[in-house]
Amino acid sequence: NDLLSDLSGLSLGSTNAGAELRRCTQDLLRVLQETPRIRSGEELDAIRRGLDGLLECLPGPRTPEQLFRVDREDGGAVDWDRFAAEDYPGLLEELVARFDGEFPGMPVPDGRVWRLFCVDRNRGFVVENLRVLTDATLLERNREVFALMLSRLVQDDDWLGGTIVDATLVERGSEIDGLAKHNAQVSSDQLVQFLVAIPNRVANVLQRDTPDVFLPERFSQILLQHCLKAIDGVARATKIHQNLTTDPTFLSKLLSKIVTDFNSNKQSAHLQTSLRILSIWANTNSHKPLLQAIFTNLSRPAIENIAVITLNKGIDLHDLLPEALTGDWRYVLTQKIPLFSTFPNPDPVVENLLHLLARKNKPLLQDLIQELITVWSSRTAIQRTPFEQHLYASKLLLLAMAYQAEIGKPSAEQVREFRRLLFGGLKCHLESPVKQMRCVGMIVAEVILGRFDEGDVPAENRLRFEFEGFDGKTLAMVEELRNFGGRCRFAGDELSQGLIEGGEVLDELVEKLFASSIERGEVVVFKPVETSVIAEVEVVDMKLPDSKKVTRKEQRDSDDSELDSDDDLEPYDLSNDTKIDQDRLRPRYLLDLREVLLDN
Repeated sequence: NDLLSDLSGLSLGSTNAGAELRRCTQDLLRVLQETPRIRSGEELDAIRRGLDGLLECLPGPRTPEQLFRVDREDGGAVDWDRFAAEDYPGLLEELVARFDGEFPGMPVPDGRVWRLFCVDRNRGFVVENLRVLTDATLLERNREVFALMLSRLVQDDDWLGGTIVDATLVERGSEIDGLAKHNAQVSSDQLVQFLVAIPNRVANVLQRDTPDVFLPERFSQILLQHCLKAIDGVARATKIHQNLTTDPTFLSKLLSKIVTDFNSNKQSAHLQTSLRILSIWANTNSHKPLLQAIFTNLSRPAIENIAVITLNKGIDLHDLLPEALTGDWRYVLTQKIPLFSTFPNPDPVVENLLHLLARKNKPLLQDLIQELITVWSSRTAIQRTPFEQHLYASKLLLLAMAYQAEIGKPSAEQVREFRRLLFGGLKCHLESPVKQMRCVGMIVAEVILGRFDEGDVPAENRLRFEFEGFDGKTLAMVEELRNFGGRCRFAGDELSQGLIEGGEVLDELVEKLFASSIERGEVVVFKPVETSVIAEVEVVDMKLPDSKKVTRKEQRDSDDSELDSDDDLEPYDLSNDTKIDQDRLRPRYLLDLREVLLDN
């Protein structure tokens, strides 16, 4: 009665649509509250009739025209934001409390229930659906049907993909009051939290029975697919519809959580593929502004992960980042990675980082050189830093100096300061008891001072060290450092260097990310009860009432029988089939059984 009394003062709109919605909502709630537990087919039919009435009032699947703010057929007749926040949650909770072995049914859930959960008019509906379906207590009581519905919803391009697009698009000139803006922000944050928490919440309840679709690797692939589709759709929409602009906040938060929560070892193949695709898209004028806005607003942990992955794997960040590197990106690329990190194989990071900075922001490269040479020449750093990290810093310094020679020689004052630091650092290196450290000091000073002296000092008068007598491993390291500056790449044809992917490569990457994984469990399937009957079942699409009917066979001893990923299912009528009709008449509730016994 509490929910019904709350509805008495509800104003969802002054039109007939609003009044009809209030009436149907009250009718369904009344039926549900009068039926704490379904005990007869009549009670189940009453609930279904209430659902039918309410579904007539609820908005259907969102169309592209509505998504892109072209079609406004509601005209403000119903306040759907308020309905989603105040009434929809209670409806879902009351309904799922009546779920039992017969309702909504498995493996083909009642289509009315499915359509109620498929409402996607705004983010509020989506958030409440996920809240209910991932509630631990409710999920434990309805393991199979909840897992099936949740699986289909998170893979639905219209339901979840459309929600991401809607959260990113903004109509130009639209005025949103402070409260509405705050509510939208809260719902966006909740949606991100619910989405990334789904694998853990499902696994905590289902444990070993967790379907593959909810395993972190597969689930992150699904979310990345939605994000990339949304980015592409939004970029194209804003190019066509001049009344639209973008707000990257939601996509930035969602991508940040995907990167940090599903990529702990920085080895996610799906994330690497996605970053390669985004890097190629960023070369186009239609996608670049949105992508740069998204990447600018990523969280610092996500930025660190993405930077390490892209630098290690040679994924070009140049067009994904804004012209002026500021904030977290500046810190990560000029402080965290070069000065406070180590890598098992540092050479790709060194080469790709400096190539990026030299093209993106030359002043930042010069600042980094000053930091590197100061650290390299520090007695404390030489004594306390592990040799591998010092070797990494030496490679960075050598290659950075090579890039500086390409973009413009340092001033005479800078050269004097560099000479002072190099000679001081050389002295500290020569005092080290570690022979490799001494050799690093000698070769780095020789190479960099040789650059400064080139053209001004005769070759015979330049600083040169003799390395004869050292072991082969040390000599190989010296030669590597001597030639490391040759890895500076400033050729104009970046395509020949593999820095920019071609169109054919893009197609392959997209195919790789969106590869079908039905055999890996894309759709949640639960084994049917064994039966000696092989039945032909006509199944109606759960989403579209007038969709085609699809025939499928359920065979005995089939461990691999699956619901087709394209079949969104709705209740079916098999009244023409004699055997199934007899099954339908078999009493399923105690009161129905009592009536049958009395009749006989």
